[in-house]
Amino acid sequence: MPSVAENQTNLIESLKNANAQLKAEIRERKRAEKALQELVEKYQKTSLQLRTLINAMPDIVCFKDGKGQWLEANQSMLELFEIEKVDYRGKSDIELGEISSFYREAFLSCHHSDREAWKKRTLSRGEEIIPKPDGSVKIYDVIKVPLFYEDGKRNGIVVLGRDITEQKQTEKVMIRLASIVESSNDAVIGNTLEGIIYSWNSGSEAVYGYSISEVKGRFISMLAVPERPNEISQILANIRAGASIDNYETVHIRKD
Repeated sequence: MPSVAENQTNLIESLKNANAQLKAEIRERKRAEKALQELVEKYQKTSLQLRTLINAMPDIVCFKDGKGQWLEANQSMLELFEIEKVDYRGKSDIELGEISSFYREAFLSCHHSDREAWKKRTLSRGEEIIPKPDGSVKIYDVIKVPLFYEDGKRNGIVVLGRDITEQKQTEKVMIRLASIVESSNDAVIGNTLEGIIYSWNSGSEAVYGYSISEVKGRFISMLAVPERPNEISQILANIRAGASIDNYETVHIRKD
């Protein structure tokens, strides 16, 4: 039977071992806490760099998780939907539509196009129209990149959009102008500064007797009369030099 002294010695030894183990665990925990803190700081630094980068972009940018909840969005995106003062992180398009009721339909449209991108499982591109409170609309060329884990489950989605409103308005004006030109009874000819014909309206066909297929790609000098061989080339030279051309009378050759 152990003596009292032996019991005390064993107890002290056990306490020493327990103390050493506790110190080791404390050191390990401190190392883990330090590593975690460094990881958090690194993430915060990276997150700050990411926000700085995307906020410098004029395009709209948004990152969402696999459930469609917003993780990060740049200033352009927040201003578009007027949610600069909204705590948007962790909210879905549907939830944000409930907060910003004017944009409910726009958020719902974004929600549906996200689902389509995930369904296709590949990059998708399309136009999205965002009505504004002043009655105008914004048109965006939107690219959506769905992300997946290795097991095929949704990871997230990246949304990038460029404002093409002015471009679309210009296209409408050009289409309207082209329609006016084409329906005009006057001859309206488009040619490069080198004198190569690229457009030829119905009025030109009536005046000169040539169809567009007969003249496109040819030099406009084909219409010059022998008595004025340098007239057209001189006009083109003046235009290339930056001079303006006033109305003038001329004589050209018809096909017949």
